[in-house]
Amino acid sequence: MTPSSSPTPPPASKANASATPAIKPVRITAPPVRVPAEHAQLLRAHLTAAGQILGLGDRKRVCIEFTVDTRISGPSILLNTLPKSGSVYLLSTLMHGLGLDRDRISGGYFPDDLIIRDLVESFTESPGVAQEHLPARRLNLVQLNNRVDRMLVHVRDPRQATLSWTHHINKLNSKNDLYALSVVMPTLPEDYFDRDLSQQIEWQIEHHLPLLVKWIEGWLKADQDATFKPKIKFTRYKDFHRNELEFIASILDFYGIAHQDFQHHGQSPKQGDAHYRQGRTDEWRQVFSADQIIKANAVVPDALLERFGWER
Repeated sequence: MTPSSSPTPPPASKANASATPAIKPVRITAPPVRVPAEHAQLLRAHLTAAGQILGLGDRKRVCIEFTVDTRISGPSILLNTLPKSGSVYLLSTLMHGLGLDRDRISGGYFPDDLIIRDLVESFTESPGVAQEHLPARRLNLVQLNNRVDRMLVHVRDPRQATLSWTHHINKLNSKNDLYALSVVMPTLPEDYFDRDLSQQIEWQIEHHLPLLVKWIEGWLKADQDATFKPKIKFTRYKDFHRNELEFIASILDFYGIAHQDFQHHGQSPKQGDAHYRQGRTDEWRQVFSADQIIKANAVVPDALLERFGWER
């Protein structure tokens, strides 16, 4: 045997091997690590490498687990929108700009939507964006009173929203989206799609436009109700259309989010993307007939026009 050699231990007998107790690894779980979404993939690779089993002497092993939350810390954003006010594009902008997931707190049925308790509880537990068309019904107000401290109510000139809704319904029909059409309220007449565009607009001015006006008025009333605790920020589609960056900045300020935490994707919506058609703010003036303009103006009260700067 040379001086540098080490003695070879004798093989363990079966009796000795069976007498050796099994060694259970000590499991240490690190708390969640929150990082901006763009850094998550790189960090996850490092943590995966670091989380391999480490040998500590002959009798202990440690397994380290890491949980990576790729969403930034911050509030849960409730984006409550009038239908056809750029809802889907605005939702996408906030989600991608802040690295947040989408949450749902209701079934999504205008104009009688109701908050689902389990969903709103989950929504308030972690950062995310929920975009809904919630009316200011008593049950919704009670749920929000117990769960959120602020919310966005996003509106558009209801006359333009009515025209956009008319085109939206026709698009659903062209795609043969029978389920979406089946939940449209009020229920469309059987011969609706046999009518020309002007006749369809006539029907929507009579049946859909009043629902939009009632929806907006309901949230204005809630905002003045001392028993309704959440702070409401009303936003207008025309401000979003005029200057998207300033519009988003005002939302970030409202929620106390640092501007540098938002990364703008830098692309304006294109026709057909994210429910986007044309995005004009006064197209209805050129499309409605003179008689339809009179009827539509009669539905929208002066107080609403003055509150949001819409012209008759």
